[in-house]
Amino acid sequence: MKLARPTILLALVLFLIGCSEENKKIVGKWKSDGSDVTWEFYENGTLSTDGKPGRYTFGDNERVKIQTQTATFMYQLELQGDHMTWRAPDGTRQELTRER
Repeated sequence: MKLARPTILLALVLFLIGCSEENKKIVGKWKSDGSDVTWEFYENGTLSTDGKPGRYTFGDNERVKIQTQTATFMYQLELQGDHMTWRAPDGTRQELTRER
């Protein structure tokens, strides 16, 4: 039973490291394809969408929770270089491209 505690601690540390790496990948300005909406993600878990503040957090299975003043969204997240895809539970998707 003494082995269980270090194993749990190691799993928790690896989980937190993974979350921080994902956090770094999303940081920056992203433009929603097909619209004029711009999202900016900051390292501290805050965001701005067209000047309005919000927050984001990462969940399990590569999900991201986005909270704005008007709504809360949960998306499946795919990040590939300068391209990000959000998939909603209803199957709709939103494509974003990193602004340079």
